[in-house]
Amino acid sequence: MAEKLADELKAIEISEAPPLSDWPVDVIHMIVGKLDLINRFVLRKVCRKLRDFIDKKDPGIKEIYVDINAFASSSMLVDCKTISYTDRDEGCTVKLYNRSEKYIEKTALNAMKDDLAVIMKNPKLRLDKFSVSAYGNSKKVVEWLEEYHNSQNIYKTKRIKMEYLESSDVISMLSYFKPRVLEEIGIRCLANFTNISEVSNLFELEQWKKAKSLTMSSMEHFNFPIEHLFHFSKFTVFWTKCSVDDAIKFRDIIMKSPHFKAGLILADDEIEPEVVRLFDPSYIGNDNIDMHEFIIDGFNVQILGCAQLLIEKI
Repeated sequence: MAEKLADELKAIEISEAPPLSDWPVDVIHMIVGKLDLINRFVLRKVCRKLRDFIDKKDPGIKEIYVDINAFASSSMLVDCKTISYTDRDEGCTVKLYNRSEKYIEKTALNAMKDDLAVIMKNPKLRLDKFSVSAYGNSKKVVEWLEEYHNSQNIYKTKRIKMEYLESSDVISMLSYFKPRVLEEIGIRCLANFTNISEVSNLFELEQWKKAKSLTMSSMEHFNFPIEHLFHFSKFTVFWTKCSVDDAIKFRDIIMKSPHFKAGLILADDEIEPEVVRLFDPSYIGNDNIDMHEFIIDGFNVQILGCAQLLIEKI
């Protein structure tokens, strides 16, 4: 009896602990929940079971910022924690926030692409904000998102910001995000929407029609029909000129909308006195409108710096 007990105790001493993948699911949930993003990347490479488990679990990420502007270097901010990728020799160096560098045999762009794919392919991902800055690499980011995107995985984010993208790539990228979930659109293009059909495609997107807030600029200011701003509750646009016709529609349609809160038009050309008099008939000035402010129908109206028209609900 004693010998049998001794053998059993010896077997327990020399036996190995079961692999993590064989632990109870609730325990694995607890462990993964305490890991940061980088350690989740590491853990999912242990085996297929853990990879599938992590890829189906809500990552809890709220903000992603992808920056591939710099020469031979890229970075990704995930909830304000930076992962940088720098090409070196035949591979790249990956530097993690508050951690040492690691060399891997991939280019910087491929390394970032693979890490971003892990996040964006997660069907439970719900973002507050997704931002991209891609000077000279506009099409690259669009190709990545198109590759991760499918009918079962439509990206869900409340806000999107796109900087230094070609106008055609803005349209493509915007189409991958879920309408109605997307509330705020930020666009800063490398060039104008010079193609009429191209800009028409932008205005026909449900993502544009259902959004509530817009900030839109390009390297050179350009006008588009003000009718495409009617549904926004807030907007900032950079235009060549605020015409009298635009101002009339601003006053008679946008300001009467029950959901309108604030609008700012930043123009290249100075705002004409006729525009000011549409809002304030008592205005007697003729030119050089440096600052003019008044209240009309529950809105504060400001003419700033000769070329800015700001209207805010009081």
